[in-house]
Amino acid sequence: REAMDKTSGVSPVVIGVVRERLGQLSSENALRLTLTGILSKTMKKRVAYGRGIERACRLVLGALDVSGRLPTEERDRGVRIEWSDPLPTDERARLSAALMKRDLGVPTERVLRELGYESGAGGASGAD
Repeated sequence: REAMDKTSGVSPVVIGVVRERLGQLSSENALRLTLTGILSKTMKKRVAYGRGIERACRLVLGALDVSGRLPTEERDRGVRIEWSDPLPTDERARLSAALMKRDLGVPTERVLRELGYESGAGGASGAD
């Protein structure tokens, strides 16, 4: 079994072999440390697969343009793949970083956008 685990390249933590305590680490840091190998492999795959998906989309949009079904310009055929982080995020750390950005002079609208809060047209009036 150990030989199969080594050749598979999957971390023993992922398949449940290692169940030891990880000391005084927070859960995010513990996951990051123990899953470093699998996370780096995942990132490499995301780069490779992302490029492939982007090229495939460009080819499909080009074919649709040639066929006349969806006319597009060359510059309009690009796509961007955004992968989410596989580890949970520490909400306090995100908010603390946002406050530091605001204190450094980053516009509040941008900070809110980065946190996922889109400001509506006209803003919040407070009245219902």
